[in-house]
Amino acid sequence: MSRLNPEPPIHPQIYADYTDEKIDSADSETLSVVILPFRTVSAVGRIRIFRYLRWRYSKSNFSKPNRAYVIRPLTKLDEPFLWEMLYQALYVPEGSPPFPREIVSEPEIAKYVCGWGRSGDLGFVLIDEASGLSVGAVWIRLFGFQDPGYGYVDDLIPELSIAMLPGYRNRGLGTQLLKHMLEEAAEQFSGLSLSVSSENPARRLYERLGFSIIEVDGSSLKMLLKFRHRETIVDRQ
Repeated sequence: MSRLNPEPPIHPQIYADYTDEKIDSADSETLSVVILPFRTVSAVGRIRIFRYLRWRYSKSNFSKPNRAYVIRPLTKLDEPFLWEMLYQALYVPEGSPPFPREIVSEPEIAKYVCGWGRSGDLGFVLIDEASGLSVGAVWIRLFGFQDPGYGYVDDLIPELSIAMLPGYRNRGLGTQLLKHMLEEAAEQFSGLSLSVSSENPARRLYERLGFSIIEVDGSSLKMLLKFRHRETIVDRQ
């Protein structure tokens, strides 16, 4: 399908933290991420034990050690924040001006968020516990043959979108958010697809997590991850 102007092509599902290989610094702090359960684990509705993920990152602007983040499922009430994430997900090459905010109203872009909560939608939001603010989101949505997205493969494989607010990028947070999505999506779908610019460094992260290029259209790459077993979500060294 044709791409929107202005050039370069717009990819509404391509931003991710990709600098995990740089996460090694004597000045780094310890992060704690709490994943709120997507499902209850007993008939009486008791939630499963919180899973704590700890890792180190560099170039921190945080002054508070042991800063905690919470990953919880997206709901319909999160749609306003999801529109902001959709805008942040638009890849802007270094040195290029940002897209106008109105671009998310274009039908080819808006369909990634509009009416969030429909059948097949799955997403998670990252909360900074210190401020209570939503700082990132990852979400997937199914598209049909008659109205495909940029990364469309088939009607049963959803497309992935991910974004972080600018001040929270390059700290490994997006990577943890993405890995959590892959875990959950593997229980419901046979795979995930996405579209990414060949110039976007996030491509390296996708490849490490098991995505492979299945189509090249100019500077646009269509990538696919097939879920064969749980280990497909492990970051490949």
